[in-house]
Amino acid sequence: MGRIDRRTLGPTEQLRSACRDEEPKEVNAWIEQCRRTEAIKIEAAARTFGSQIGIASGWFNNANAHEARLVAGHLLPALNKLCARLRRQNPID
Repeated sequence: MGRIDRRTLGPTEQLRSACRDEEPKEVNAWIEQCRRTEAIKIEAAARTFGSQIGIASGWFNNANAHEARLVAGHLLPALNKLCARLRRQNPID
């Protein structure tokens, strides 16, 4: 048996050598499906981010203070990174 590298979604040499007959095609089809699914998830995240911010804002209005601090601790650095990228790329004229 072998593995598929999570970072590259590529089969290891061990997996390639363990495959017989049609199995390489099946592995490649599975990998391609994973790539397509991930691309769709990423696009959906970008396209729905604005509405998700509104939903999150409502959650913060009623959240437990401790939970809100924990979530904000992860959220603020991600938002700062996104803002920096948007400033660099300047996608809005």
